Amino acid sequence: MGGFDAGRLDRIAGWMQSYVDQRRLAGCAALIVQGGQEVCYHQAYHRDVESRRPWERDTVARIYSMTKPVTSLALMTLVEEGLFHLDAPVSDFIPAFSDMTCLVPGATAADQVEPCAPPTLHQLLTHTSGLSYAFNPGVLGGLMGEHKVEFRPNQSGLAPMCDMLAELPLAFQPGSRWEYSVGIDVIGRVIEVVTGQTLEEVFVERIFDPLGMDETRFSVPAAARDRFAACYTPMAEGALPWARSKRAAIPCA
Repeated sequence: MGGFDAGRLDRIAGWMQSYVDQRRLAGCAALIVQGGQEVCYHQAYHRDVESRRPWERDTVARIYSMTKPVTSLALMTLVEEGLFHLDAPVSDFIPAFSDMTCLVPGATAADQVEPCAPPTLHQLLTHTSGLSYAFNPGVLGGLMGEHKVEFRPNQSGLAPMCDMLAELPLAFQPGSRWEYSVGIDVIGRVIEVVTGQTLEEVFVERIFDPLGMDETRFSVPAAARDRFAACYTPMAEGALPWARSKRAAIPCA
């Protein structure tokens, strides 16, 4: 097994089963491949608890924020082609970001701002852009929640959402610190602008099709729906540890 300790690999199954037994997960699977050869695989419990359908090798599951590395890879293929560099300001691609402001240190209100440079592509990729998430604490997180700048699949799309985002101040001067953010959602829009394609078209053409990932999409392919794992979410203390979630999810893998 080329560098892997069999005893340590065996621990993975026990760890996964403990999460199921504690009802922290409804079901799960883990696969390790080295040099094109499978080293370890284990699956635990159900992909759908109510129907008791087991988790299997071909189960289709949501990947949520693991879409971020896919988006980052797509951008880097364009960088590799010499179409732009990572120090380019995002305003070169999305003009709405041209005249930016950011909150002053210690700001407690949206009008406590100062001028700042637009974030660069590198800063967007590394969560140092000054952007945030609606669920993050702080003034900007609150503003994003208030204006529903959340980049959800049932919202208006990347272009109008980025324009709405650009109307808000940044949480801090770009490059000055780190905060988990929608920066890579904005990168998705940059990719669309540069290629003239939708983000999914770029993913399929540049990444998924070449890798044979024909069931990784922004919506579940019809042929995979009977293998799609139910999604569960934590409930309030005192209730069941998880319950079926109604939240949409993109893409799946």
